Amino acid sequence: MSNYEYLGKKEIYKRVHALGYEMPKINDFSYTKYDCIEWMESHELKITVQRSGEWLQVVEKRAHVHPATLFCGYQAGKYITCYH
Repeated sequence: MSNYEYLGKKEIYKRVHALGYEMPKINDFSYTKYDCIEWMESHELKITVQRSGEWLQVVEKRAHVHPATLFCGYQAGKYITCYH
């Protein structure tokens, strides 16, 4: 298995913001990492990331239609949508 780095709270925040999500303040998020997965959670969003950022899932807690979107294939500073 390759040696991957965790992205960390600031990098995850930056990537999700770049996807166009309305983001609460970074300090409103809790951050946890465990066994190759990182996640951040606020009252509005739950963000789950594979260590190294190969995929990222955003769950909008208050959305009634399509609350979860999975992004994958991070290249050149952008994700593509895998599932909505």
